[in-house]
Amino acid sequence: WVNQWDFGNSEHNPWIVKGDHAYSIKHHTSNTCEFCIYQSTWYCVNAPLDSLCLYEWHHYAGTFDGEILKAYIDGQLAAIDTLADIQFIALSEHAVNLGRDSENTDRLFMGQIDEAMIYNVVLTDEQIMQLYNIKSAVMNERNVANAFRLQQNYPNPFNPVTTISYTIPATLPVTLRVYDMLGKEVQTIVDEKQTIGRHSVSFDGSFLPSGIYFYKIQAGDLLTEMKKMVLMK
Repeated sequence: WVNQWDFGNSEHNPWIVKGDHAYSIKHHTSNTCEFCIYQSTWYCVNAPLDSLCLYEWHHYAGTFDGEILKAYIDGQLAAIDTLADIQFIALSEHAVNLGRDSENTDRLFMGQIDEAMIYNVVLTDEQIMQLYNIKSAVMNERNVANAFRLQQNYPNPFNPVTTISYTIPATLPVTLRVYDMLGKEVQTIVDEKQTIGRHSVSFDGSFLPSGIYFYKIQAGDLLTEMKKMVLMK
C-alpha cells in the first residue's frame, strides 16, 4: 500500500526496489506504476496512474512467473507482457529498500508505505484482489480521515473571534492567511510545518472593520483552498 505525497525527485521514484539490477516497483515520471525485472537488461510493464492519486492510499502489486510480467493497481490487472527466454530474475548484492534505491541513492520517494510484502510464489489475480479487499475498507477510512479539507469558519458571521478548522493529508508546510475584498493580506494566522490530521486556529478580527473577508490555506506546493467569512460588528 502506497500513499504518495508528490511525484518524486527523479525519473524513477521507488516503492520497493532491490538495487538497480534485480527488480523494482515504483512510480515513473510518465505517471505510471512501473514493475520491472532485470536479466541482462530491464523488462518492464507500465500501468497508467490517475493524476489525482496523491495523498490517497492505493494498492500496487507486480508478479513474474518466468514468462509473464504483470502489474496491478487496487486489485485490478493493469498491465501485462509476455517475455521470451527470461525465466529468472538476476541476482543482486544490494538489499531490498522501501522508498529509496540503495544503488541510486538520489532516487527518493515522498510518502508512506504500509504492508510491503514479497512472496516466493506467484500470486494469482484472485489472490491479489483478496489482499486488496481485506485492507481497502481500512485504507479508504484513512483517505477520508486525512483528506485535504478547509472548513467553513464558525461562527459565521462573527464578532470579533471565529475558529477556522482544516485537515491536511501529510506533514507539510502550511500557511493560512486572511485577505480583504481588494485582495490585500490583513493577517497571517499560520506559517509553519504541521503534522498530518485536523487543526483548528482562532482568528480575532477586532482590529478590522465590518465586512467580507477571505481566508486561504496552502499546504505544500499543490494543495490550496479559499473560503469567505463575514465580520459583523
